[in-house]
Amino acid sequence: MTYKKPELLIPASSLEVLRTAVMFGADAVYIGGEAFGVKFYANGAMIIKLESYYDGEKYVCPAKDGGLKVNDIIKKVNNTKISTNEELKSEIEKSNGNEITVEIDRNGKTENKTVLPIKNTVGVYLLGAWVRDSCAGIGTITYYNDSNNYFAALGHGICDCDTAALLPLKSGEAVRAEISGIEKSVCGKAGSFCGYFT
Repeated sequence: MTYKKPELLIPASSLEVLRTAVMFGADAVYIGGEAFGVKFYANGAMIIKLESYYDGEKYVCPAKDGGLKVNDIIKKVNNTKISTNEELKSEIEKSNGNEITVEIDRNGKTENKTVLPIKNTVGVYLLGAWVRDSCAGIGTITYYNDSNNYFAALGHGICDCDTAALLPLKSGEAVRAEISGIEKSVCGKAGSFCGYFT
């Protein structure tokens, strides 16, 4: 077995990072530490909150009545694939008050629920569910390899900020970011970058 000698252009942030980079085939390792922005798009629409609304006579929550729960991931409505909040809203409006079949992913298992959308006081059909289809954040590049056009960043799973559940990742993109401040960590609470995408 022959080993390639890596071309180390600038020292990596630690020996462990260097070993990991080489193990995964890097032939040139650059120091990390640069901030970047990341946008994630979910594979479906995750329910983050159920909320009753007034239909003119009483408060209703069709999603709850139909058996939907927080952290359910809506995958389809009447066999139409759901990728965004807008697609979900469109399918609900098309129901015209008829029952819809909602395919969800609940804890890794597919289930179908029957839900009856109900109009609010301005005549819009709703489910009474707040959903999320994307999120964004700022990370730090650990190393990158320009010959293979990839980079790695030490991080954690992307969780919903309201429910703490892992978002089902469909796709994402890295963007430039500027750091405007840093929130220092304290015992029991991780620190964070404050910034914006450029």
